[in-house]
Amino acid sequence: MNNTIDVAFWATALGNLAAGYNLSVVGHMLGFIEKSGVPLEESEESMVATSGLLGTLMGQIVFGYLALAIGLRRGLGLCFAIVGIGAFLSSLAIWHDEILVKLAVCRLITGFGIGGVFPISAVLAAEGKNNVNSKSRVIHSFAFQVWGQLLSSVTALILNTIMPSAPSISWRLCGLIGLFPSLLSVVLVVHARRNRNTLNEHVQVQSLEGIVEEDELDSDDEVDISLKEKKSGTRWSSQNMFKLAGTAGSWFLFDLVYYGNIIFAPFVLKVVFTGAEDEYVLELSTLLGVVSLPGVYLACFFIDAWGPKKMQLFGFSTLLLLFTLVSISLAQEVHSNGHKVLLFALYCGTFFFYNFGPNSTTFILPGQAFGASESPFFGGLSAASGKSGALIGSALFKWMLDQFGVLSVMICCIIICSVALVFTFFFVEKDRLGLSNAEVKEISMVEIA
Repeated sequence: MNNTIDVAFWATALGNLAAGYNLSVVGHMLGFIEKSGVPLEESEESMVATSGLLGTLMGQIVFGYLALAIGLRRGLGLCFAIVGIGAFLSSLAIWHDEILVKLAVCRLITGFGIGGVFPISAVLAAEGKNNVNSKSRVIHSFAFQVWGQLLSSVTALILNTIMPSAPSISWRLCGLIGLFPSLLSVVLVVHARRNRNTLNEHVQVQSLEGIVEEDELDSDDEVDISLKEKKSGTRWSSQNMFKLAGTAGSWFLFDLVYYGNIIFAPFVLKVVFTGAEDEYVLELSTLLGVVSLPGVYLACFFIDAWGPKKMQLFGFSTLLLLFTLVSISLAQEVHSNGHKVLLFALYCGTFFFYNFGPNSTTFILPGQAFGASESPFFGGLSAASGKSGALIGSALFKWMLDQFGVLSVMICCIIICSVALVFTFFFVEKDRLGLSNAEVKEISMVEIA
C-alpha cells in the first residue's frame, strides 16, 4: 500500500488557498483601514484593489512560459516564495507614511507570485493518483481557492470581534496571515524534491482509457527537450488561436464580473443594508463564502457527466437570470427587511453559481483545449486574460457603485453574462472526455522538468 503524501495535489491546493485568500482579503483590509480613520479616495481604493490583480496578470504571463523552462515544481516553489514575501511585507513595510502606496506595492508582489500558481497548479493537479479523474481532481484543488476566500472573511470577522478598537492592527494581520499557506506549500515542494525517488515510482495520469502508469522516472536532467523547443508556427497556429479565444475570452468576461463582486462585496452589502454595523456586514460576507463552497463541490460531482462547456453555459445562464432578478428587486426601491433578505438571498445565489459554473470551468478549460506541453503557456495567457478582466472590473466596480449605485453595477453584470454566454457557445470547443496517450506522456515529461 502506498502511503506517500499526494504532494502534487496538496501543494497546488494550498497554493489555491493562498491565492483565494490574498486576492479577496484586500476588500476587508480596505474596510479596516477606513475604520481606522485613514481617508480613502476612490483612486486610492482602486489602486490597492487592482495592484494585486495587476501583479497576478504579470505573473501568469511570466510563469506560464518560465514553468516550461525550469519545471513545474521548481516554478511552483518560486511562486509560493514570492507570495510569502509579499504577504510578509504587507504587515511590515506599511507602518510609515503613504500607507496605501506601500500596501499597493506589497500586493503587487503578492499578486505576481499568485499569478504563477494558476497555470502551474492546473497542470500539476491533473496528474492523477489513486484512480482519481483528472477533471474532478483539478476542481478539488481549485476548491481550496474558495476556502481561501471564506478564510479571508472569517479572519476579518474574528479580528473585528476580538480587537474592535484596533483596526490598524487588524488589517495588517489580515495581510500577514496570507503568508502561512504559501510557507507550508514551499515545505511540501521541497519535501517532494528530496524524496523524488519514492514519490515518483509510478506516475499515474487519468485518461479516457484508464490509468496510465509510467516506469520509475529518471533524474531531472532527462527531460524531453522537444517539449521546450516547440515550433512557434505550431504554437501560434490558427487552431490554437481559436481555442485561445474561447479559453481566454470566457475567462476575461467572467472575472470582469466575479472579482468586482468578490472584492467589493462588503461595500455592496453596506449599500443594501443601509446603516448596518461593520460586524453585521462581515457576518454577511462570511455567509457569502459559506454559500460558495457547495457550488464548487457540486461542480466536482457533475463535471465528468456534463463536461466543462455545458457547465459553463449553465452557469452563465443562471447568473444572467439571478442578476436580472436582483436588478428588478433593486429597481422597486422597497426598503423592508423582507425585501432586503430577498435581495441578499439572490446575491448569495450568484456566489453559488459562480462556482457551480464558470469559476470552476475556466480553470480547467485550457488543460482540455491544449496539449499538456502547451497547457502552462496557454493556460497562463488565458488566466492573464481573466485577470485583466478582474483588473478592469475591480477598478470600475467601486467607482460605478459610488457614482451610479448598485443597480447600475448589476445591469452591467447582466450585459457581461449575456456576452459571455454567447461567447462560450461559439468559441469554447466541444468537451473532450479524456487525454490521449501522447498527452499523458507529455504531462509526465513536463512535470519532472
